[in-house]
Amino acid sequence: MGESIYKVLIFLFAVYGLTVIIIEVAEVFKAKRGGQPKITVILRVINQEEVIEGIIRKILKLNRQVGEMELIVIDGGSVDDTLPILTRLTSQGQFYLVSSKHSKEFLLDVFEQSSGKLVCYLDLEKDLELINNPERLGRILRDIA
Repeated sequence: MGESIYKVLIFLFAVYGLTVIIIEVAEVFKAKRGGQPKITVILRVINQEEVIEGIIRKILKLNRQVGEMELIVIDGGSVDDTLPILTRLTSQGQFYLVSSKHSKEFLLDVFEQSSGKLVCYLDLEKDLELINNPERLGRILRDIA
């Protein structure tokens, strides 16, 4: 009888160990796929060819501070070289670019399609001071995440 209890205990520990290993492996694969981002930052820009590349790079660096961040850039109909610059940067695969039709419905669609648990909307013209201070923006995003 003692030997059968021993075998049952060994079996239970083996099943438990295998379950823990499967869960850990699943977490590793989920982390490698990226999972769901914590925050989606939606940035609206228009005619910002002189500063847009630096701004995008600053925001993308926040991903290290915030962790799991998605960036969606909305071009509001730029007539300068903002859109070609954004298109070139998008080819690196670090953010999404959409062109705006200036409608509330369009913006709501972008919000609905974002995959972050939280959404932060920034307008480059109105929020330039905050965007140019990545440490402050990073603190704010970290605090709300």
